[in-house]
Amino acid sequence: MGRVFSMGMVFPVSPHNYELRYWLAAGGINPGLYSADDTSGQIGADILLSVTPPPQMPATLEAGTIDGYSVGEPWNQAAVAKGIGVPVISDAAIFQQNPEKVFGITKAFAEENPNTVIALTKAIIRAQMWLDADDNANRAEAVEILSRPDYVGADAKV
Repeated sequence: MGRVFSMGMVFPVSPHNYELRYWLAAGGINPGLYSADDTSGQIGADILLSVTPPPQMPATLEAGTIDGYSVGEPWNQAAVAKGIGVPVISDAAIFQQNPEKVFGITKAFAEENPNTVIALTKAIIRAQMWLDADDNANRAEAVEILSRPDYVGADAKV
């Protein structure tokens, strides 16, 4: 018998994990279950899902440690740029209108800092509006900013 097919995902409670499990199960592959006694998510699994930090996914794929992965950009395109992988499906094809990311704060912080919460919410809305400006005119600048080492640290060309 050959080795078990292995895929990386960013974190057990990430949307990537849930989307990957849903997609695999829809294709007849048991991604594994969780229980109160076993939180590995591997109960009855036909496949091995492992946590892999996003920046390490292309190198881990290239090394053969994993056979594929579920992650947000730019890490999918990094595999394409290296010629070692291709995107198979997008999260939008699995779950349309998936919120993907969440900005969360504690109830205590919100109660103690209501003006800060309002300012943060306004900043997020303004950033979204800036990103969605006419014909995505600001996307290139956003890519340049996010590609910096103090943010995502990925190649802006990817």
